[in-house]
Amino acid sequence: MKEKFEGKTNLIKVFLFAFLIFALSVIPSLVFTKGVWIYYGDFNVQQIPFYVHAHDAIRSGNFFYDFSTDLGGSLIGCYSFYLLASPFFWLTIPFPSQFVPYLMPWLSALKYALMALFAYIYIKKHVKTDTFAMVGALLYAFSGFSGAVLVYNHFHDVLAFFPLYLILFERLIEKRKILAFSLMTAFMAALNYYFFVGIAVFLIIYYVSMYAFEQRNLKQIANDLLIAFFSGLSGVLISLIYLLPAVYYTLGNGRLSKTLVGYDLVSYKESTMLLNIIKNTVMLSDISGLNSMLNQSGSRVSGIGAYLPLFSIAGVIAFFLYNKGKNKYKRLLTICMVFAAVPVLNSLFSALNEEYYARWFFMPVLIMALMTASVLENREETASYLKVGAKWVAIITIGISLMALLPAKTEEDEWTVLGALKNYEQLICEIGFSLILLVLLFLYIKKWVNKPDRVTVMISLGACLLTSITMMVEGTLLVEDERK
Repeated sequence: MKEKFEGKTNLIKVFLFAFLIFALSVIPSLVFTKGVWIYYGDFNVQQIPFYVHAHDAIRSGNFFYDFSTDLGGSLIGCYSFYLLASPFFWLTIPFPSQFVPYLMPWLSALKYALMALFAYIYIKKHVKTDTFAMVGALLYAFSGFSGAVLVYNHFHDVLAFFPLYLILFERLIEKRKILAFSLMTAFMAALNYYFFVGIAVFLIIYYVSMYAFEQRNLKQIANDLLIAFFSGLSGVLISLIYLLPAVYYTLGNGRLSKTLVGYDLVSYKESTMLLNIIKNTVMLSDISGLNSMLNQSGSRVSGIGAYLPLFSIAGVIAFFLYNKGKNKYKRLLTICMVFAAVPVLNSLFSALNEEYYARWFFMPVLIMALMTASVLENREETASYLKVGAKWVAIITIGISLMALLPAKTEEDEWTVLGALKNYEQLICEIGFSLILLVLLFLYIKKWVNKPDRVTVMISLGACLLTSITMMVEGTLLVEDERK
């Protein structure tokens, strides 16, 4: 009875922690804007207007056809990608239209809360200590990826439910819970069909890494794959009533016909791409849509980001060093790193489209958070490895920070330092934040690593809050150059 009570208490805790962290991050901007959350770019010009317009259409009874978008068209076809299958959108329907802009920050806080809640349930299965499952869950929710794609508000719907989908996939493989997985597949496919393609690719990698290599039984593997395929297919078929109009409209997009060819299959067009991935994994991630030091026109909207608050990749490096020999989590993350480095493999998450997207990075981020949680719960044994990881974070952070001092030319053909063609204030903020958190990481390793668990939890909470506030500041105050 006591364990059940503590389990429920932890679920409530992690939900409230994430909700409050985001709320505390956004409240200062709400004070200046009288409750309406003004962010950057697409959030202002697409996300809020789409919410309001679709909200009005539904309340007016226009469930199938919208006369007010372009020259008129299917409501599902026009808005399926953004919000119509989102449970968060439907929460706005009981409210009058003028309330919708005021609801946006609280809907986002709810999304963060569910990100953390479902990530906690997933990580809890893979680590020994509930407390550090909570830490890992918060690292996932407030990762650099979450902050980077905040401008695309609807992406967070997928981030919120992905850990739950992964939980049900494991139950399908281990306990043959077919119905739950099929229904969740239908929901995920409808929620966002673009992300669903990437998630399907990840599930294949996940199965190979976590199960196939472990059991090495060809008959069992074949049986697992058949059950997973037909369970998933049944879910997709269930969702077709919603997906068919959406896919019909999407097929008219010219970008779908453009696929990678030639040398682009094995080498990124942007020479700084791999450095950009490293930077946005080790240091605070760039806000998607803003040009910075290493992201050029092609990658600036790609959603590159895998930074974990405070720990960065230190916990991941420590996990690799501590768990010597073969390990399923190491195998999984290594495969993901190879996919990220090779263009044709990376493009599998976007149906081989030639446009560069890193919008699947949130999936390995969950595994990185799990690894970090595992290291922290064994920190008496892993402290030395965590220190090695922190040193590598320091070397990369300082190296990239120094790169910012290299001369570069602006679009006006003028020389500049800071390596940024635009938004150099954002770059300064990211470097300053990363260096401050780096110092805090070394302080943690030197002074607090062996303190009671609650100390690590409080420090992690503080780091998540600081990360969220910093990315909120970047997306609200440090975007002046982009608007000129």
